[in-house]
Amino acid sequence: DLHSFPTRRSSDLWVPIRDVTEGQTLLGFDEESRPGLGRRWRSAEVLATRIIERPCYDLVFDDGTTIRAAAEHRWLVHRDAATAPRGSHNTAVWVTTEDLRVARGSSVLKLVDVWDEDTSRGGGYLAAAFDGAGWLTQAEDEGRGQELGPAVRLGVGERNNAMLDEVQKCLEERGVDYLLQYGGDDLDPLMIRGRAEVVRFLGSVRPQRLLAGFEPAMLGTMQPTGIAALVGKEFAGHQPVVAITTSTGTFVAEGLASHNCADPAKVDLLRENAKRLYDLLAPEVKQELDPDGLLDTAITDADGIAKWTDSIFNAGVPLHPAFHTGVLPQGGVQNAETA
Repeated sequence: DLHSFPTRRSSDLWVPIRDVTEGQTLLGFDEESRPGLGRRWRSAEVLATRIIERPCYDLVFDDGTTIRAAAEHRWLVHRDAATAPRGSHNTAVWVTTEDLRVARGSSVLKLVDVWDEDTSRGGGYLAAAFDGAGWLTQAEDEGRGQELGPAVRLGVGERNNAMLDEVQKCLEERGVDYLLQYGGDDLDPLMIRGRAEVVRFLGSVRPQRLLAGFEPAMLGTMQPTGIAALVGKEFAGHQPVVAITTSTGTFVAEGLASHNCADPAKVDLLRENAKRLYDLLAPEVKQELDPDGLLDTAITDADGIAKWTDSIFNAGVPLHPAFHTGVLPQGGVQNAETA
């Protein structure tokens, strides 16, 4: 059985990655931030899925999350602002599983909590309350500026009575962050605070009327809820993993910011560039370097990507030290001539 990454689909339920199918919509985000602007949440369409065998690592994070991931799988890792390039507002970088370090405290951005559907009596009470008297708005707000993106508001209006008390009790039992404002018309608006809390509430409590109008692409700026520090890493050998490609190049795995597998079309461009170079060699030399014809085989799927990743054409070939080191002469003074 595959070790799976639960991920989000358009119905706001977490599903094992092995159950994700082409055409589904996952919760994704911008692959890169824009100058002066942070990454935004996006709807990520699944373009392809494949099961392949890759060198893998078992990862353990300080929040208890455990994941098996391919060595070349990439994660969005927090970096200290002091180490970022001057003038850069980007404090997160993509790092492969292989390059994650326990000793250095590699910390992956945590975007949302992983939730189960709340089928309890309290969950049903909240769903009924919000479906009956609640609202969800996702709209661009010029007053907020481009950096924050659309304003997301989820709330419910209740009179100050036993029902409001019960709603508050149910929210507090579930650790939901909210703000209660006392109104002047006998209705007290109660607001769920923060995008991550809105997503968790909708996905777990599932008020059907509000859920039907939820648009992941209108969640605005991606604001991590925290970081998950790597505390354990062990090589697991070659293992079967699910490779997926999404329209955004990203998705959320176990609540963490994850990159998808490479787009075959983009990797094939690397192959084409390498082919142009090797075509300049004598045919017999090229044949000796590429006896299996990898350079002449278009990359169209995850298997092709895996073969390319493992090939010599995708790697720097280390030279013997004698080819690139030397010893400076001892003593004496060397003067450079000037023209």
